Amino acid sequence: METAERGLEDLRVGYRNAVQMAAHESEMGWRVLSGSILFNALLLAVAGYPLLLVRVSDVVRVVAMLLSLVGLLGTGVWAIMMARSRSYYRYWLFSANELERLLNPGVRTFQREPTLARGAIVQVYGVPFQLPWYGRLPFEWGVAVILILFSLAHLLVFLAQLSRALAI
Repeated sequence: METAERGLEDLRVGYRNAVQMAAHESEMGWRVLSGSILFNALLLAVAGYPLLLVRVSDVVRVVAMLLSLVGLLGTGVWAIMMARSRSYYRYWLFSANELERLLNPGVRTFQREPTLARGAIVQVYGVPFQLPWYGRLPFEWGVAVILILFSLAHLLVFLAQLSRALAI
């Protein structure tokens, strides 16, 4: 095999791997987020349940407060895991973009993404395509809102449990 052909094949393999790794990281990010939502919802349900009861033992109330603190800590851990996953995702996207430029200037799949994200119209098979305003919002914003809401809910449950414990 000629050196030029070998180099082109190496670029193709690198490009394919970068695209696959970007897809993998994206999938992992969604799994982490869905796991976080499930975990937080269950913790909130268990920690908040004693608030619905008229009489609760001190042990149950302390356990509920500890679960709320675990929820707060877990939410922070999930935020770090999501940030890590998005960093790797961006790395693989940038790598695919770089390799795409080296492979064929006519292939612009990843090169168009920043233009699309800014709201510009791009041509796909001659058809104009533009993301709506909500499609351009960064994924991280949605994740941050979800994690902040869960953190606030855990904090409120903790404070409500603490308030009931001190009122006894």
